[in-house]
Amino acid sequence: MSEAEKGHENFSVVFQAVAEKVPNEVLLAVERPLPSLEAPGVAPPLPWGDWRKWTAAQYYKDACSAAKAYMVLGVERFGTVAVFGFNAPEWSISAMGSILCGAKYAGIYLTDTPEQIQYKISHSGSTVVVLDSDVEFDKVASKIDELPGVAAIAVWGMRAPADLKRADGSVCRVMHWDDLLALGEAKGLEYCRNMQPGGSGAKPFLHWLADKLILSKARQALGLHKCNLFMTGAAPMSLDTFEYFGQLGMNIYMGFGMSESSAGVTLCTRSANQFLSCGPALMGTELACFRAGPNGEKVEAKRSTPGKPLTEEEQGEICFRGRHVMMGYLANPQWGAEHVADIEKKTREAIDDEGWLHTGTRAPSVWTASSG
Repeated sequence: MSEAEKGHENFSVVFQAVAEKVPNEVLLAVERPLPSLEAPGVAPPLPWGDWRKWTAAQYYKDACSAAKAYMVLGVERFGTVAVFGFNAPEWSISAMGSILCGAKYAGIYLTDTPEQIQYKISHSGSTVVVLDSDVEFDKVASKIDELPGVAAIAVWGMRAPADLKRADGSVCRVMHWDDLLALGEAKGLEYCRNMQPGGSGAKPFLHWLADKLILSKARQALGLHKCNLFMTGAAPMSLDTFEYFGQLGMNIYMGFGMSESSAGVTLCTRSANQFLSCGPALMGTELACFRAGPNGEKVEAKRSTPGKPLTEEEQGEICFRGRHVMMGYLANPQWGAEHVADIEKKTREAIDDEGWLHTGTRAPSVWTASSG
């Protein structure tokens, strides 16, 4: 295929290729934090090694986060993000983020009057305005009643002021640049983490909008948009896998079980879910970790403390018992007495005299042994 036949690659593809090919090359830099003044109007230069820098990979990552945040805030395909401020990395990242989300950016001159700013934001159909300092913010805020289409303002060179309320009662959200990036990075994952033990149990701000505009479309692309419950078992999943699907709004519940127990023994639920955990024991199941005592007897392992190194006394073989455990392995008498005896031996090795089924899996003791 000739070069002409290959066609042209769009900017998003080129940007990603650069981030992958030279991820550690510095593409953006800013003299920040500024050194203290030596005298009125006189400041020493900041050594290059102290400048704030963005590599190609970091630049692309932040632009992607900005793009996702824009979509969460309502920027649609072919929509607009207005950028208003002095030359800064955030200016470029804002602009590139608008392209990555299928929109465009509209730059505003620093010398524009409030009336000119209102016209440009309104005429361009900007949904989000990204700006630098209080000078730019005050100009936009003075015309907010005439900018009903602006859903949010993000600021990078100042602390985020309070949200702006219009005369008609509608609100324009105001946030810091870092919060904008965070909004795009982990809205679905934040929800999944909030649902875990110790979490707030609350849906993050604008989670419903992120789910409607982005997360639901991702699930549909995967063919999982009609699935109401996501479960995994048989083999453990990595934390990266849990968090990847969590970012798409899919909270995956892991369980543990065996064929000998009619499958289920433990299971995470909506009210008790922790990444990398198989969850508490199911109702009617007794669960314990046993280690061998000095005379071969079963000794229940001590409860471990998550995050602390395990001791030998805190580890043991996972065992469980309950009505769901099999009566024994099935033998076929037609295969002869030796076969039956062998199967009966395997049953005795699996289930002890107290009804505990031994899994052969060694693990720390964490969960309460009985759930009812």
